[in-house]
Order: sequence, then structure tokens, then C-alpha cells
Amino acid sequence: MIKDKIREEALDKRRSLPPWEREEVSIRISGEVTNLPEYKNASSIGLYAPKFDEVSIWAIMEKALNEGKLVSFPQVKGKSLVWRVVGDRNSLRQGSFGLFEPTDSSPQISLTLLDIIFVPGVAFDGDGNRIGFGKGYYDRTLKGYGGRTVGLAFGCQMFENLPVDKWDIKLDRVVSS
Repeated sequence: MIKDKIREEALDKRRSLPPWEREEVSIRISGEVTNLPEYKNASSIGLYAPKFDEVSIWAIMEKALNEGKLVSFPQVKGKSLVWRVVGDRNSLRQGSFGLFEPTDSSPQISLTLLDIIFVPGVAFDGDGNRIGFGKGYYDRTLKGYGGRTVGLAFGCQMFENLPVDKWDIKLDRVVSS
């Protein structure tokens, strides 16, 4: 399948980035994100806990919390993502797929109350299309979501045109560096 080949290529490229480069680019992307009008106007945001080789969102989280924004992270529940409010990074525990996520004791928040959601992915294109890990969690979650969606990507994750299926949800913007 074409998506599987793209996924494999993008993951290989992302994994091959040296840690110092991932960190440097993540900081640059975080700076771009926190200057976006969508971010500045948001009072509540949804983030993701990055895998070791994904764009880090921790600087975005710290800035958002310092600015008094409500910060939430997804928790996997069955085939769905439930969004829970967190007050700091220590509120996350290793959960599904080895990812860090909030615990059941963190307050749940309705997706409709989130102004902007930052979406992870494996591959992106300039039109806002993305390929994730193929489980469909974000596509199911974002279906009908009325807020803004922003993907975060290293340059090696950007492709000219990605194949799109009818269930794929297009992002409003991709920030890449």
C-alpha cells in the first residue's frame, strides 16, 4: 500500500535525525507555533506527548501554562481519544502504545471546548494532509471538530502530495522547519 511505503520512508528519515537536531528544530517550531494567531487567540489547547523522535511540544506546553491557557492531552480509551486537562508534565503516565497520557484522575474536557489541537503524524504535505500510524485515532477524533488543527513536522516528514482516503481529516496548517 502506498501509505505504508510513505510511512516507512518518513519514519526512517525521522529516526535518522540526530537528537541535537530534533531538539534544535523542535525549539524553532515551538517558537513559530507560539507566534501563530491561532495559538495566541486560544484559551484552551490540545497537545500530544511526543515519542522520542517526534517534534517536542514541551516548550509549547510550558508557555501555554505560563500564559494561563488550559492544556489538555489525549488518553486512549478503546478506539477513541478522551481529552483530559493537565497542569504539568508530571501529570502524564505511560499508557497505550507506550505513549505518555493523562490518568483517569485528570479532569476530562469536551473536545468542543478546545480552541486548537496540535496533531502528531508520520508524514504531512503542504495542503494539510497527514499520515499517522494507521490506527485512525486522530481522524475519528477530529471528525466534526470545529476548532483549529495544526500538525508539527520536521522537514524530512514533508511530502509533495500525500494520498488521501475519504476518512482522512485535513489539518488547517502544518508547521515545519
